[in-house]
Amino acid sequence: MRPCDLNSGMGRLTRAANDLRDRWRDTREQWTDGACRKFEADYLQALAPLLSQVSAAVTKFAEVIAEAESECADPDRPDSGLI
Repeated sequence: MRPCDLNSGMGRLTRAANDLRDRWRDTREQWTDGACRKFEADYLQALAPLLSQVSAAVTKFAEVIAEAESECADPDRPDSGLI
């Protein structure tokens, strides 16, 4: 991973969120009381919108970084665009 490779980190975050969703689904099959519903409402329901916001921000930031790398690149040096 390059120092400013935000997509790799976002991919790991997405996989972790999917893993959490799958494990929560399995947990809900056994845990069905009020504490379960409170935990889900207090902690898990807010994650999907937050992850969408993070994904959009990371995508935009990656675009800005790529543009900055392009603008700062020295055409005479093949490695000059890498931050």
